[in-house]
Amino acid sequence: MALWQLHPFSCSDRRRNRFNFRWSSDQRGDEPESDAVLARVGVEKNKYSEQVLMETAAGAGPGWPELPMDMLLEILRLLECPDVMRCAAVCTAWRAAYRDLRRRGIAASRQTPCLIYRSAAAGLNAIGMYSLSDQRPYTIPIPDPISEQHWFGSSNGWLITADCRSDIILLNPITGRRIALPPATTMQHVTLVLNEEGFLTNPSSDDDCIAMLIHQPYDQLSFAKVGGNSWNWLAVDYTFVDCIYHDGWFYAVTSMGVIHAFNLHGPSVVHKTIFPRIQDNNMHQEYIVQAPWGGLLRIYRTVDILEKEQRHNQVVRTLGFRVYRVSLDEQKLVRMTGIGEHALFVGHNASVCLSVKDHPTLMPNHVYFTDDDFETVFSFKSSRRDVGVCNIENNTVTKVVYPELWIYSLPPIWFTPSLIG
Repeated sequence: MALWQLHPFSCSDRRRNRFNFRWSSDQRGDEPESDAVLARVGVEKNKYSEQVLMETAAGAGPGWPELPMDMLLEILRLLECPDVMRCAAVCTAWRAAYRDLRRRGIAASRQTPCLIYRSAAAGLNAIGMYSLSDQRPYTIPIPDPISEQHWFGSSNGWLITADCRSDIILLNPITGRRIALPPATTMQHVTLVLNEEGFLTNPSSDDDCIAMLIHQPYDQLSFAKVGGNSWNWLAVDYTFVDCIYHDGWFYAVTSMGVIHAFNLHGPSVVHKTIFPRIQDNNMHQEYIVQAPWGGLLRIYRTVDILEKEQRHNQVVRTLGFRVYRVSLDEQKLVRMTGIGEHALFVGHNASVCLSVKDHPTLMPNHVYFTDDDFETVFSFKSSRRDVGVCNIENNTVTKVVYPELWIYSLPPIWFTPSLIG
């Protein structure tokens, strides 16, 4: 039974909730109280790699375990997250370096996104993670059973989850840390209808975090700060479809193509409308992305919705993508033939464009996508999920992994691992 509802409108349209937030550069993660965190990425599933690392540490020459701490930290920060966790299991010195990495809040660079999913093999107390960097699946224990929460976004190393009261909780599945945001009932248009279990107490926190949420009714914007008491409604527009954070500003785009910019760091909200309405938008889904070479990109996704009434089922299939450069000077969109040596990640995650030179396992000029059609995700939980990789040049779609590792009740989501937090 729902513990809150939206007033005065229903939320039966196809639009999807989206979430984005930012951390300050000096945000730190606490050192784990035990070594349990070292097992979170399922090190035991890769015996060969672990053996190679141990042989390297023991036999590659004298002095490997005695490498200076600064040198070890520099090595670890260049590795992908699964490799960092394996290194921490090699010897005492490397484990100490791993702990120091976390204590100092040093972010490992160039982390390749992974696919987070629920699997039958993992059960209710763990989630699956498929790493694109080494093309391997991992199992990650989580603090609460997956049946008691739902994820609907990811950003900067955190999953955005909702508990049975629809209160939003940030979860870092790598470290196990959880942060509660203000209760959902402090959001505009939300009314409590049942309160059998009470509310989560909002924990005190010094973390400088601002969360932005696209929510019903009519896909409006609200933001909150970790440690704050309530959500703040931004009553400037509606039908928002995507939001990103870059250089102190949130950029949010509506279904009609209007781009709004918000600076939320001062005593009052600074708002600018930086791009006008577009009349000829007939795509199903759209995204806004910060281009690594500068400026903003608009990504349009065309899908085919296949209804199977006899099975009370609905399947969404991605047909292709179009990429446009946002020209703020000319106030128009410029069609691009491709994105060159870059790859896009879209879905319920914070949309991102990455260089394949920094992430060599990714395919250039491709879009990695997950299912984010609102009605299919939440109303047809037994439907096959629309997850794949699309070549922008010819719109051919291939699978991320085969056979598929996930069950359909909770849609897979792109997630960038982080040891901070």
